[in-house]
Amino acid sequence: MIPIFKPSYDEREEIAVANVLQSRWTGLGPKVEEFEEKFAQYVGSKYAVAMNSATAALHTALVLLGIHPGRDVEVLVPTITFASTAHVVKYCGADPMFCDVHEKSLMLNEWDASNKLNYATAALIYVLYGGQHPHASTLTVNPKIPIIWDCAHACGNTMFDGKGKLCCWSFHAVKNLSCGDGGMLTTDDRDHYERACCLRWLGINKSTHDRISGGYSWDYLIDEIGYKYHMNDLTAAIGLVQLEKMPEMQKKRRELAWRYLNNLGNQAAIPELQLPQWSNEFSWHLFVIRTPLRDELSTYLRSKLVSTGVHYRPLHLYKCYGQQPALPVAEKVWPTLLTLPLFPDLTLKEVDIICEHIRDFFTTHHQK
Repeated sequence: MIPIFKPSYDEREEIAVANVLQSRWTGLGPKVEEFEEKFAQYVGSKYAVAMNSATAALHTALVLLGIHPGRDVEVLVPTITFASTAHVVKYCGADPMFCDVHEKSLMLNEWDASNKLNYATAALIYVLYGGQHPHASTLTVNPKIPIIWDCAHACGNTMFDGKGKLCCWSFHAVKNLSCGDGGMLTTDDRDHYERACCLRWLGINKSTHDRISGGYSWDYLIDEIGYKYHMNDLTAAIGLVQLEKMPEMQKKRRELAWRYLNNLGNQAAIPELQLPQWSNEFSWHLFVIRTPLRDELSTYLRSKLVSTGVHYRPLHLYKCYGQQPALPVAEKVWPTLLTLPLFPDLTLKEVDIICEHIRDFFTTHHQK
């Protein structure tokens, strides 16, 4: 079975983990600090705070912006995204205000967001769906509304600059940079950085590793309630190797995406099939096609041992968020979305096979 995603690990990650195990320091320590420094440089930010997930980073970002239980506020969220993006708003006692998306990019529709602005709007979470570029009109929503950039799909996007932005990144097992799990909050704001370092470690102002340097010290401060959100050195060691491998892994992702487009487009174009727009700068976390025959094609590909997925069912349709207003573009588009396999260890031959199955499916459908 060809999976949708698979992390790209080799002996380099194995050696890095073994070295941490041999050091006998596996918690929040020097590898986390090294990973933070190198990742901040990689994305163009001054500071980085390593977390145990992008969900933790998003939650912490909202707390940094003063969103907490007791405030009657809303946060603008695109409806086509992973549940974490909206769940973290509820964690803070706020309400997600779901916004429609652009039909082409599936990213937040700024005009719809602008129409939903009100006195209670406290922030906007902008999702770089699939690792695309943000729209040039993003800031037209309201320059006074702070933006949290959900970059869970964006690691490897060569045009997105983290400078001056509050960004949340994912290192989940199937993301472009995979640590098994983990996340990162990046910022240029020194106060946000220092507070986030405490918040991710239960509000404690010194890590255990810092306190044992030169002899164990039990003395530390806790000025506010924090969370158990920190990364550990095992995860960070994998991340450091993955960061070194990013150029080669991203080159492969772009080759695979280009192969899909060449196989399914141009002379082989299928009327019922819509392909993503090509960009050499996208991170290509997802390769999403569209077809009104989505469910039938997914079933057919499964019979040919090819896994597929859907990213995503609109969040405003889920029961946990209560009754929500209709969002016509998202509701129209999502039943057509189908994610095809894409990961660095996928071969060009496997892409050719997948595309052949897709062409065979539509040929058979036309003959009925």
